Amino acid sequence: MAFVASICLLFFEKGTTKYVAYSIVLLIARTGISLGFGYVYIIHIDLFPTYMLSTSYGICNIFSRLTSLFVPFVAEIEDSILPVVSLIGFTFVGTICSFLLRMKA
Repeated sequence: MAFVASICLLFFEKGTTKYVAYSIVLLIARTGISLGFGYVYIIHIDLFPTYMLSTSYGICNIFSRLTSLFVPFVAEIEDSILPVVSLIGFTFVGTICSFLLRMKA
């Protein structure tokens, strides 16, 4: 959901006057990201053994926080396409990684 909506964001020009359409697409992208984040907490118990749950939560949070440190730098880049391309890249990597996960035995 976030991946498709972020690709749709590429079709809007800088300074667009299509505020409603841009807002709806941005809302869909944001909703997809929030749903994915919530899904991680729900499915996390099925992916890792009980003795590793807190460690895996911590490792995931470390990578999440380290990645979010660079968000202000990417957002301030003059080229307006680069933040959207980085959003597409991260959602694509997240989508591919989610297909590689397997339930614990």
